[in-house]
Amino acid sequence: MPILQQDEDHPLWSNIRSTFKSIIVKRCFDSLPKILPIPLRNDLLRLSEVTSNNPIFKSALTTLVNELGHQKLNKNQATVAIKRLIEIPGIREALHELADQIIVQANLLLELPDIAEDVAAISALPPADPEFFVTLDTPLFEANLHQWVVQEYSPVDERVLTSDERRLRRMDSLSRLLSIKPTLSVCAAVTIDTAVTPRVLMGMNVGKNGEQNLISMAIENRLNIIKNYIETISFAVAEGTFSNLAASAEELVRELLPHGGNGVPEEILLQAATKFLHAMCFDKLTFTEEERKAFRSKASMVIILPKVDEQGCKMEVRSLTDEEWIISTIDLKIQQKISIKDIHAEQLLARFMFRDAAVKPEGNVIFGISKLCCRTCFDNLTTYPDIITRGHHGQFYQGVVNLNNGQSPTSSSTRRATTHAWPSPKDTPDRDEHHTRSDGAALSSAASSNSSHSSGISMRPFPVTLPRLSFKKRLDMAFEEAAEPSCATASASSYASPCAAASSLGASDNGFFSSNKPSARLSNHFNQLTASPEPISP
Repeated sequence: MPILQQDEDHPLWSNIRSTFKSIIVKRCFDSLPKILPIPLRNDLLRLSEVTSNNPIFKSALTTLVNELGHQKLNKNQATVAIKRLIEIPGIREALHELADQIIVQANLLLELPDIAEDVAAISALPPADPEFFVTLDTPLFEANLHQWVVQEYSPVDERVLTSDERRLRRMDSLSRLLSIKPTLSVCAAVTIDTAVTPRVLMGMNVGKNGEQNLISMAIENRLNIIKNYIETISFAVAEGTFSNLAASAEELVRELLPHGGNGVPEEILLQAATKFLHAMCFDKLTFTEEERKAFRSKASMVIILPKVDEQGCKMEVRSLTDEEWIISTIDLKIQQKISIKDIHAEQLLARFMFRDAAVKPEGNVIFGISKLCCRTCFDNLTTYPDIITRGHHGQFYQGVVNLNNGQSPTSSSTRRATTHAWPSPKDTPDRDEHHTRSDGAALSSAASSNSSHSSGISMRPFPVTLPRLSFKKRLDMAFEEAAEPSCATASASSYASPCAAASSLGASDNGFFSSNKPSARLSNHFNQLTASPEPISP
């Protein structure tokens, strides 16, 4: 919200005038006879309108808008704040002082002879526009207003962490990669289900009815891009032609961004891509082999979306086959009328897996969520003993329904809060590095990593510069280069070390492929992973 420039032109001006006027009018009618001639009632309303030119309105508008702008409140939050202005010390008294002056004018009119009968005479009276005054210590008032805004609307960090294991953080990374632009859906919840066949399950918030198809297509597109990268990198690793995970992650982000974006800062998206690709293609401990099968090109996926119509609240279960989406509808049995925005992603996912799926999961189920749960959703998930999430951000949102009992908060938390999860440890060693050391050294490194984990508010991963060549193009170029006769005639001495191989055969400028001989390239890749001065941080 910009700092105030022109009082009368600001969109909040009418809200403030309306709020103050309603307080003055109520005071007037509460203090005068219950039955008043219509002309006199109109006079009261007109005089209440006149008071909008009082300096208290101008002062309130200027100070309030600037203060709310500093707190970065959106329009809806600012509107709620204006309705609470009477909580500020001194403002109710000032408004009542203005109302009392109007009441004096009204009583003068009531003292006129035959007022009840001579309505025409009252209407013919010239309009009286007295100048109203109010006793107001402007500096004190503005100080009180500033203190109130800071106390009620300054950001808070009320996050509660329930689990921080690596596997859970990687599922959070996947949720960020799959989340779409906020105008369609503000939150995504994801898990990998292997109960029957390996598949990705997702629950999504929906902004408004009728956009379910758009959301499904956007998710399908993003997941297919991620699957292609995982398969391509896994193939390159097996062939010994892969050497630079950072470049692959950068290209994945570059391909995801044109497909609608998801509101996640680019550097956060890059961190998520780097760590998830590493967990899928190199780290054999974070995900099982069965879970990896969910990211093969032919693997299925299921998206659970809310739907609200005249028949009530439902959830659509959309199962993707090789050729089409198969859609089934389940009644949520919510009695009250609610908005589609009040049905949240993680609750839909939990409801489907534990109540509506043909085969229920066994053991713990990890949910990756693009932001921390609100309190309503967290309370809902705790009724399922096997669901693990990062935690909640401590805030309530009015209307958000608990799908288990149909209850909703009657009001929202007033203060802006941190809703994203804590950043992952930046310098956690590669899992591959553990294989080159003793078990004791690996355990010592893991303990050191956990102890150094930061739970600060800001997420500030390393800066990046995205390359220009696409991942697939670089891969094709490398295979063409490897097929050239010159590669087969290279001197055996050039493979004495990975560095020599890279130097002799001409590594690509971006460092994506460092050698053309499979064994040398594979050796070079793992040497880079274990010797890198800035190891990847899954």
